[in-house]
Amino acid sequence: MSKKLQKFLDDAERTESKIAELEEYLRNVRAAQKKEEDSEIVRAIRSTKLGGRELLALLENIQAGNVTFLTTAHHENKASEEAESEDTIAKDA
Repeated sequence: MSKKLQKFLDDAERTESKIAELEEYLRNVRAAQKKEEDSEIVRAIRSTKLGGRELLALLENIQAGNVTFLTTAHHENKASEEAESEDTIAKDA
């Protein structure tokens, strides 16, 4: 077998090995991410300080899709976009 072909085979094998390692690493990162997201959800729910029945009703409504969530960042971004839009309109006038 030529040295060139052997080099290609070796490179392919090393690359496949690295890909397998990175895929395993990615699986671990995703698992850790999900665990942290779950912990964050539990902290958020517990911080509501609702009673047992109220908490159950809230969770049921969330699962049924009857609850919507608005984030502060969303409001701030929307407000800044509206302000920029108003500035542009004022400059054009």
